[in-house]
Amino acid sequence: MQGLFFLITLLIATALATSGDDLSKSPFRNGPAQRPPFFDKVSASAKEEYLENMYDLDKARSEIYEDEIGWGREQGIEDEVRTFQEQRAAFYAEHTERVIQAIEDLPNAYVKMRSYFNDLSLTHNERERAIHRQFKASSFELRALLQATRAANMDKLNNGELFPSYKRRAQEKEVLRRDIKENNSL
Repeated sequence: MQGLFFLITLLIATALATSGDDLSKSPFRNGPAQRPPFFDKVSASAKEEYLENMYDLDKARSEIYEDEIGWGREQGIEDEVRTFQEQRAAFYAEHTERVIQAIEDLPNAYVKMRSYFNDLSLTHNERERAIHRQFKASSFELRALLQATRAANMDKLNNGELFPSYKRRAQEKEVLRRDIKENNSL
């Protein structure tokens, strides 16, 4: 259970830190730590004060958000700060719902993805196309979960493509075998 919680936490952080399908349309497309839209209207010292408040590790978030409103009032942009807070809260609520939905969809998607690997009648290219189609049809969050389960990467792992050093070692072994074979035949 702890492993699942860690995985979910890691995936949420990854999804927030990267842009993706619908996330790219969000005001937080670069993650929640992106510069607020009202930053262009304030001085450098005001920006520094804002960031010091936002990253103060000794304050509760409720205090930070109250201080954020107070900072906006001092700068004359209180309405914009409130709007930004509402957008941020909506972003987190929507993202949480999408992650929960992706977690619910994961078992079926995982089984379907693995079925492509277990179907021995498919060629490599057919399997890759089927996986690609399923991936494209999935939400950004579900893709992140599938990648974390390595369902999509098993073939690459087995071929040494996921970790190139394994492939290089396999190639070196093959060269060594050839050299030994050639030397023994002389």
